[in-house]
Amino acid sequence: AYNKGYGIEEIKKGVREAKEAGLRVVATAIIGLPEDSRETIQRTMKFLKELEPDFVSYNLAVARSLTDLRKNMLNQKLIINEQMDQAGASAQLKTRYLTSEELVKLKKQAVRDFYLRPSYLLRRLFHVKSSFELYALAREGLAVLFKNL
Repeated sequence: AYNKGYGIEEIKKGVREAKEAGLRVVATAIIGLPEDSRETIQRTMKFLKELEPDFVSYNLAVARSLTDLRKNMLNQKLIINEQMDQAGASAQLKTRYLTSEELVKLKKQAVRDFYLRPSYLLRRLFHVKSSFELYALAREGLAVLFKNL
């Protein structure tokens, strides 16, 4: 619907090829589009876990000026304020099914569910090569945890 130009299979292939090349993978997802519901967001969360990227970035949808998304959101009366905060402390939009508060909670849940999995934590620990890396990992992990409680 938003003309990204690729689908699920291309995403899987790209992640697989990046990993095979020894690259770290960051998966980025936008949640809070007009048609998003608790179920669609949970499917996105499941998909990103299955991809097993090194990192995820969940971002709340932002209806930027002069975009089709903004026109669509205005027509559906889904813009609740003009503050643009993709990081997720607050939401600019609601969906047909979720309030802005529910979107913020779901975003935080998605981050916790990804990063606090034992399989993810063990994978990250096994790739630590120095005490500095371990310190940085712990510091970053605590920051993510506190931001998303």
